[in-house]
Amino acid sequence: MFRDVVLPKRSIEDMHRLVSEVSYIMRLATEEEIECAKYYDGDVFKVFLNCARSIGVPIPSELHSTMFPVLESLSELKEHFKMPRPEKIAKHLGRKLPRTPITKWTRSYSYPSGHALISRYLAYTLSNQPSVSEAQRRALFDFANRVGLSRVQLGVHTLQDIREARRLVDALFIQPSVPYVNCESCV
Repeated sequence: MFRDVVLPKRSIEDMHRLVSEVSYIMRLATEEEIECAKYYDGDVFKVFLNCARSIGVPIPSELHSTMFPVLESLSELKEHFKMPRPEKIAKHLGRKLPRTPITKWTRSYSYPSGHALISRYLAYTLSNQPSVSEAQRRALFDFANRVGLSRVQLGVHTLQDIREARRLVDALFIQPSVPYVNCESCV
């Protein structure tokens, strides 16, 4: 599904910048935002569908089966890139994050963010139904964006992980016949 994906090389300066971004966002997060982020940290599929149901969006019966190729590709991407989580990058650089990352997912790799990718995929899939209103569509994408940001607030992803997960899904839905194009200048 995402066979042509290439991750831009990360220099030491890039890694310092990524850790600084994560640290800054972690410091800005309020206790309420952290509690929301912990909720999103669970089963993102279930959490997202609960959100969709709460705003009256119908859940198609075939949705679960359409997710399997996406989840399989996500696992393959993480294994292919083997990008460490922000805490490990910080440790490698002799730095520390403002607090210990809060998640049960720290044993897997960072790139791309699974939570951001899955929530954006679900936002597109559910909002493409004819019965979904513009307000519901906006709410689905807003929720997907909040899920993505929550991953940085918890200290388990960089902004690059979130941005690239979004780009991967956007490429699937905006031009489904064209494979994801590598952009070496993108961070």
